[in-house]
Amino acid sequence: MVYKALYRKYRPKDFKEVAGQKFIVQILKNSIINSKMSHAYLFYGPRGTGKTSIAKIFAKSINCENNNNGISCNICDKCKEFDNGSVDIIEIDAASNNGVDEIRELKSKVNLVPSFMKYKVYIIDEVHMLSIGAFNALLKTLEEPPEHVIFILATTELNKVPNTIVSRCQLMEFKRITDDEMREVLKNVSEKEKIGINDEAIAEIIKYADGGLRDSLGLLDKISLYSTDDIDSDDVRLVCGNAILEDIDNILTYIKDKESKLLVEKVDELYSKGVNLVNVGNDMILSLQEKLLVDYDEEICNMIMSLNDLVEKIKKSSLPKIIFEVGLINIINSNNSGNISREIISEENNQQYVEKCSLFSEKSEKTNEKVSVSKKVESDFSDMKRIRINNSFVSADKEILKDIKKDWDNLNNYIFDSEYGAVASLLIDSIPIVASDEYLVLMFEYDSLELKANEDYLIIQKFLLQKLNKKYKVVSITKVEWEKYKEEYIKNIKSGYKYVYINDAFENKKNSKENKTSESDMLTSLSEDLFGQENIILK
Repeated sequence: MVYKALYRKYRPKDFKEVAGQKFIVQILKNSIINSKMSHAYLFYGPRGTGKTSIAKIFAKSINCENNNNGISCNICDKCKEFDNGSVDIIEIDAASNNGVDEIRELKSKVNLVPSFMKYKVYIIDEVHMLSIGAFNALLKTLEEPPEHVIFILATTELNKVPNTIVSRCQLMEFKRITDDEMREVLKNVSEKEKIGINDEAIAEIIKYADGGLRDSLGLLDKISLYSTDDIDSDDVRLVCGNAILEDIDNILTYIKDKESKLLVEKVDELYSKGVNLVNVGNDMILSLQEKLLVDYDEEICNMIMSLNDLVEKIKKSSLPKIIFEVGLINIINSNNSGNISREIISEENNQQYVEKCSLFSEKSEKTNEKVSVSKKVESDFSDMKRIRINNSFVSADKEILKDIKKDWDNLNNYIFDSEYGAVASLLIDSIPIVASDEYLVLMFEYDSLELKANEDYLIIQKFLLQKLNKKYKVVSITKVEWEKYKEEYIKNIKSGYKYVYINDAFENKKNSKENKTSESDMLTSLSEDLFGQENIILK
């Protein structure tokens, strides 16, 4: 006999067995009791919360010959017919049957009276996957179906269902199953299946299921096949591709103690075991959150935000292990006020691996051209931005931008460069958005990264010249700033305005020791007439 998965074996057969969704259950039961069923329902909410199960239970209950307070008897001929797969209960998976032809076939049969049941029920799962044509074909039938037909649509993405469909249905919002409700089901199933499992392991399963009862039963099933002894929390974490709690605590301790060598060795160990680094990052965040609830600490808050950004990066990266290690070492360095230990280790065959990682957030002492703008003129970066963005607009070239974007795809090749690793790591977080033969505008999502890039624009320009053979005057802006500049640019172009070149004296000032004009005066002078008509128009 083929093994039956737990989530199928313990699928509820009537409303009494449903876990959670009390309000929805009560509404549906009352509609049956009072014979006030709607012609169409739309069940929406997270996956694994009972949408399809309750749709089937409802279809069974409205056809039961002697239901009691809206609950099917499970013994009458109609209930037995339902359990054996009635032709009058039609389930459609819109994910694989989403075309106009399928809906036209449905429409051609909808007027036929039920073969055995009182009501013919159409359950369309993942309804948001239907094509626009299919939705349009369904619209009229959904609005005025025959009296013997009831539609139940189910979706995890209500926003993708057209309003014309939504407005013709009675909406039922399914909530995530609560921890207590899920715990009760898992304990009950474990006892019936004679699965030994402790409370900590059940708590871990609940955490990973994220409110989805079906997912929790699927995990219990999988873990029970893995463990030959009673299941504990470490078993759950290993099967889910997660590090055990002791490993998470060790990583956080290594970060706190600035033990880069031990940190990288631990990440290598976990990665070689097949542990999902995204899960490691998320578990670190959860562990820090628990500490934060006990004692508020600004440093912990910053670490949580950094880890969250890092998790998003490694989700998209083709080199998750490298990016994760670099990111964690960056966190160590950012909390070290510049006093960074370089006693870092090596992987086999790479003695300088982590030592190079440690350079990412240091200020490079080897590069003489790196100049940091003093705090008193940080607010005047806006002048440099306006001038350089203006000049980039004068002769912006899409082909040049396309070429520089190709170079950006190869920045990972330089993140271990002893001199420019920090720059490459920073630029990975940027997007080139405007380029000309002289200027390059970079966009950053976060203010802190944009500010650092503008502080270090000279070293960025040197990197581009030496490593990518690109000579540019660079300026960085945030995403919010870019939207404003873009809007202004479009408005100006439509009005017939011609952008004119403005003298860019920033680097001359940076590199000249004889110029005695104050930097703030120079910035003010340059920004007096951003779009001044006396400047020369570049042809």
